[in-house]
Amino acid sequence: MFIKRKPAASRLVKVLLAIMLGVAAVAAPPAFAGGLSAGTQAADTFYTWMYSILGILSGCYLLYKGGMAWTDREHWSDFGIGVAKVAAVGAVSVLGPWAWSLFVN
Repeated sequence: MFIKRKPAASRLVKVLLAIMLGVAAVAAPPAFAGGLSAGTQAADTFYTWMYSILGILSGCYLLYKGGMAWTDREHWSDFGIGVAKVAAVGAVSVLGPWAWSLFVN
């Protein structure tokens, strides 16, 4: 009998999800204490923090891909694909609310 191991990417996603839920659980109770305005302010602060971190990480990813292409360890097409991936993931934050507004209005 062989034991099948899960891929490392699956474990990484689970760990990152657990970390994000933990941060949300710790950050949420103070927001409930002040009512709706305090909760809205806490959510705005969290979004600002999250988008800042994600922007820095995407910039680091593109610098890495650009450095790999510059040193001829990857093709420049790989850098272009990396730029397209970052653009697609960034577009989700705009396309999600837009798609939601199609069904609400």
